[in-house]
Amino acid sequence: MAIDPLTAATTFSTIVSLISDYRDKHKEISANDHQKFLEWLSENNHDEIKRLLEQNQNTVISIKAILNLQSSIVLEKLENIDKKLANLFNPLIQVVSPNNNLSEQSISILRQFESAQASTILEQRFISDQTAYIFMNGNGGTLDYSDARFVEDDFSKLIEVGLLKLELGPKGNKLYKLTREASKFVKSI
Repeated sequence: MAIDPLTAATTFSTIVSLISDYRDKHKEISANDHQKFLEWLSENNHDEIKRLLEQNQNTVISIKAILNLQSSIVLEKLENIDKKLANLFNPLIQVVSPNNNLSEQSISILRQFESAQASTILEQRFISDQTAYIFMNGNGGTLDYSDARFVEDDFSKLIEVGLLKLELGPKGNKLYKLTREASKFVKSI
C-alpha cells in the first residue's frame, strides 16, 4: 500500500514525537524498552500508530536503536530531520506551524469549503459595493465571514500557501478552487 508523502511525513513526525515523549517520561533504558514503548502507545490511545509500527520488523529494530541512543544524540538527529522536512514540505508546513499567521477567518473559509463539499467559490461583486462568495458545487450556499475588510487578504494568503487556486470565470469573476492539500489540512485540525 503506497502512502502519499504528506501522510508519511505527518506519521513519521507523530512517531518521533511519541518516542520523544516516552523517553522524557522513562529515563531508565532497559533491553526491552521497545516493547514497553509499544505498550505505552496502547495505554495512551495510540493503537493505530502501534499497529503501524508492528507491521514492519525494520521499524521495530529502528525503535530499539532510537530508544538506546543518548538523549542528546536523539535530539540532535530530530532537529536535523525537522529542518529537512520543513524544507521539503514548504509551504504547507508553514501553514500548520505555530509561527504562521493563518487567520481564524482563513481557517473558517477552508472549513466551510469542506462542510459544503464544494470545490469552487465564485466571487460575486454587486453595484452596492457588497461581495458574496457563492459555493458553485457540492451543497451550494454562500460563504459566511466575520471581517469583510480582510476576506480578500485571507483568500490571498490561502492561495499563497497553496491551499486554494485562483482562476477567472468567463465574466472575469474570481473563482477560488480548493486543493487536495487544503482538504487534508482541514481534516487534520
